[in-house]
Amino acid sequence: MSYPAYVLPGVSESDLKLKVLKFENKYGKVELEVPKLERNILEKCFKNLSLSREYLKRKPLHEILGVLYRNTELWLEPNYEFRKKAEKMLPITSGFSPSMIHTILDGMMNSFKKDLYRMKTSKKENFPELVVCVPVDTPGPQALAIIKALTNKSAIFCKSPSSEPVFTALYTQSFTDVDEEIARCIATAPWEGGKPEHRDLENFVYGERTKKEGIVVFGNPKTIESIREKVNPDTKFTPYDRGVSFGIIGKEMLTKDKVDEVALAAALAVCMYDQRSCFSSQLYYVERGGEISPAKFSKILAQKMGELEIKIPRGDLPLDTSATITELMRTYELLDLVGNLKLHEIRRGENQTGAVIYKEDSKFESSCLYRVVRVKPVNDVSEVPKLVESISKYLNTVGVALPEEREDK
Repeated sequence: MSYPAYVLPGVSESDLKLKVLKFENKYGKVELEVPKLERNILEKCFKNLSLSREYLKRKPLHEILGVLYRNTELWLEPNYEFRKKAEKMLPITSGFSPSMIHTILDGMMNSFKKDLYRMKTSKKENFPELVVCVPVDTPGPQALAIIKALTNKSAIFCKSPSSEPVFTALYTQSFTDVDEEIARCIATAPWEGGKPEHRDLENFVYGERTKKEGIVVFGNPKTIESIREKVNPDTKFTPYDRGVSFGIIGKEMLTKDKVDEVALAAALAVCMYDQRSCFSSQLYYVERGGEISPAKFSKILAQKMGELEIKIPRGDLPLDTSATITELMRTYELLDLVGNLKLHEIRRGENQTGAVIYKEDSKFESSCLYRVVRVKPVNDVSEVPKLVESISKYLNTVGVALPEEREDK
């Protein structure tokens, strides 16, 4: 039995031609129904979104926030229908382990509850009437985009990735349980972007938006630029590059009574989302002069990553990614043998599930991801800005473990 991975309010099911996407990995099999989209289908959908927005315009903000809060509360219930479907299907479509999906959903929804509370008094933005969102294939950005759109009384269309359309569809469908009229202000459907057969479709979705509409894109620079080229100059275009993230750990944090807590936080920043998130640390600069040396910290970090592997194991890897990482590990093993670096592998049984690579030079090096992180020493954390100059335009997040008086410096 297949599951519908789309929501197109205003479009009759009889107007749709459906196809089935099949997903299979070690977590199981799932079949998803998705529409063979044509321009006229999305024209109907976008017209309906614009009409449905009139309901949002009339609805007081506190009532919209109430709807979003109730929806978030439902998603935190283990037996909620859409939560159960997400926990069943997302390991198969995303590759994340079941316990990782559980952790992601809990963390995301609890974060949304805090955000909604702050939104009661926050200043509203000059938001477009209709937002087109192009999220990545990990759960989170699409839900946040929907919340932000609705609180600013905008309708939203999410172009979900064909590689993982489930979460966007489930989250969108769940709004029918709290407010059917608000649910009609949200639409989603997947297609494989950039294909010649979708040129007319994408020209409509991206190129025919007006100055009263906006486009939000999450992804790599290639995806962002390919969409930017199609966008009307009058349309507000907001890109969010995945970017590169790293961490800085000061010597004051490297004491026997603090290091375990710091190392666990660092390990979580690597292991969550299997290091596929924009905020996932790829490298830690660790300051010399503490009670615990940077080399010793790398070993403790590996221990904490090993503990997390038991609680939230790394997910299923694509075959080509697995082969690439295996080859890299062989190279690092040889470099370890000749003393060029120190490799701490994280294992689950016979399988390698991550690694910490300690190297004395301080040059920034990115990671192959999937829980492979580098640790490098610095004499003083003030050296770090110069060390990361080469990646400054790609920088997303910097995690800092320093005393408050040193953070501003």
